[in-house]
Amino acid sequence: MARSKNSDNGTVVVPATQALATAEAAVAEAQAAAQKARESAIADLTTRRDSVAAELKSIQAQLDEIAGTPTRRRRASGSTGGARRGRPAGSTRSANGTLDVCVARVLQAADGVMSPSEITDAVKAAGYTSDSPNFPSMVSQALTRLNGQRMGKALIVQNPNRGEWKAGSGLERYIANPDQAVDA
Repeated sequence: MARSKNSDNGTVVVPATQALATAEAAVAEAQAAAQKARESAIADLTTRRDSVAAELKSIQAQLDEIAGTPTRRRRASGSTGGARRGRPAGSTRSANGTLDVCVARVLQAADGVMSPSEITDAVKAAGYTSDSPNFPSMVSQALTRLNGQRMGKALIVQNPNRGEWKAGSGLERYIANPDQAVDA
């Protein structure tokens, strides 16, 4: 590149393209140095992490040896083993059986359609006990579950209109053997 000398003060004038190329080279060099520093820091931290993990494993082995039994380990997320929350399968809150069966019995005794609030009151009157403040919602969920099941081809309950429930043709068979219900 050609340089020209300013005769007034003796400074050297560099063309703009040459100055731009010099600046771009300096930026590229700085970026390369920063990338190298990042890679070095990542390598150092990875080595340190592995060292700490090995030390932690050694400490765990010492704890297991001193305690005489392995210390409790957490289950992996999504694991299927171990105890489930809630009541055991088959347990009930009432002598009349599960909420679904109690709702079915109430609908069986009804002479026509019932609203969810009427069913809730009748279930409580039948002896089903619950401390839940959301018991009406639980009854609605039971109705929805029953509406989604059938005995053979016969529906367990029917929902002819919004807020109206009545016994289906498969209700008696359901009450006799609730485990035989299948999804509709």
